[in-house]
Amino acid sequence: MHVKVVVDWVTFTWAFSPTTRSSCPSQGWLFICPDAQLRSGPCSFRWPECAAYWSRDPLGAVRLSPEEAEEAGFPLITLKLRAGGESWDSIDYAALWQFHQGKGFTPDSQEIARHLGYPLYQLCDEVAVETPFAHGKLSLSNPNVH
Repeated sequence: MHVKVVVDWVTFTWAFSPTTRSSCPSQGWLFICPDAQLRSGPCSFRWPECAAYWSRDPLGAVRLSPEEAEEAGFPLITLKLRAGGESWDSIDYAALWQFHQGKGFTPDSQEIARHLGYPLYQLCDEVAVETPFAHGKLSLSNPNVH
């Protein structure tokens, strides 16, 4: 069964939870990818291969693996993607399908959205090309993003 949805919004979230380790890291930096790396095209989105990582190096050149970061006492990073939109029941879809077919469109294609000028969204599971980033740093000794 295919569900058709008009996407209204897409949200990427980085959530942090305490580690199970009792040690508190002396100093470290959190590097978060720039917004542009969340897009894989004009209307397609994905998590990049490395959306966030901890480093003891203020320039972020040396990444800690998730295991190393946990062992060092850094908070665990959880990535979440949420999308929301509108959908209708099957009776409404059947009526719209017949209406669009009557207008000469192929209802099961993206032809109608293109005709109306709506953007076409696509969620990708492709691995992003890794590019270095050095902004959005968070120091544990100074919790303000700088």
